[in-house]
Amino acid sequence: MNIPVDTLPWESLRTGLSANDDVPSDPVAVFKKIMTLTFSVLRSMQSEEIFDKVAVVRGYAELWIKYPEISIFRQRMADSLNILSNLLKSAGANESSDEARWCAQFAGSQRLESGPVSTQ
Repeated sequence: MNIPVDTLPWESLRTGLSANDDVPSDPVAVFKKIMTLTFSVLRSMQSEEIFDKVAVVRGYAELWIKYPEISIFRQRMADSLNILSNLLKSAGANESSDEARWCAQFAGSQRLESGPVSTQ
């Protein structure tokens, strides 16, 4: 199993949004939230199926943040987050499932800015 290497420092993974945050319009904030969620899932779950889906989500998230003008990456990432949410719910990880669903909703939202993204 190949899991994409994070492009952000570990301490940035601790920052993020909660499911109660109102409207993130910053793709970088959503990206950080996705990386935080997937890092947490990797540490707490023991399912190969979940690990594989996390790798897919992270791969699409990295492609999306690097190439935001290619909308298919964002859509596939949102779809993969929904599948991950279902897998997590089946495994009893309800809080992580809710976070994944929240990330999918905002990743698929038209409220996110489109175009080039600055990660600095």
